Amino acid sequence: MQLITFLRARQERKPVEFQEWYLNRFASRMQQDCPFVLRHVVNLTEAGPEELRTMHDSDDPQARYDVVTQLWCETVSEIREASARQLNTDLLDWADVHHSYSVQERVVLDKSNAQSNRQNGFKLLRELIFFEDLSDAAAKRCWAHHGNLAVKIHVGMTRYSQLWVEETLSPAPLPARGISELFFPTHEDLAQRYYESPRGREQVLHDTGHFIQKRLPRVYSHEHVVKA
Repeated sequence: MQLITFLRARQERKPVEFQEWYLNRFASRMQQDCPFVLRHVVNLTEAGPEELRTMHDSDDPQARYDVVTQLWCETVSEIREASARQLNTDLLDWADVHHSYSVQERVVLDKSNAQSNRQNGFKLLRELIFFEDLSDAAAKRCWAHHGNLAVKIHVGMTRYSQLWVEETLSPAPLPARGISELFFPTHEDLAQRYYESPRGREQVLHDTGHFIQKRLPRVYSHEHVVKA
């Protein structure tokens, strides 16, 4: 199982300083406090390519995340303990947004090379709010169908996972039921090969409009492995 948390620095804090603090100080402390964590990844965000902006992207500078963390554990109780330890006073002094979820991963595509340096690539993450009248079964079915299209259209990606939210662990929960995770090995693959064509772009937007009610800020990030 996986715990994934989206974090944004407080207004009085500089995002880059928050990123440095989390990666270089807090992440190692988390690992010490939670020795049961099997794998630990910190994703540091950056601005995405301008050519990939869509109608769903906000111009509000506060509509962003600065750090996204991923921790893998064996049990639900370990996931909950890791989340409780993560959302402590030190972190809350730095971050004013913290969306935390227990998720199950469905790998749709994996062409990644285990020997490659993923830190140089780009990981895209986004919380998805499905239409309220869709049951979990219907939402999963629509999303799985979309996965087949995404593999054909996003020709530059080498890995694509759909993370289904099993439990929301945030103090102020959002109704997100899914999180998409895409990986592109280079900036060129991301910026130039995200869509195979303008028609493909329209197909993706049309298809997702059938089951996604709202998309939260898209995260463009580089992966830093704390524990492999």
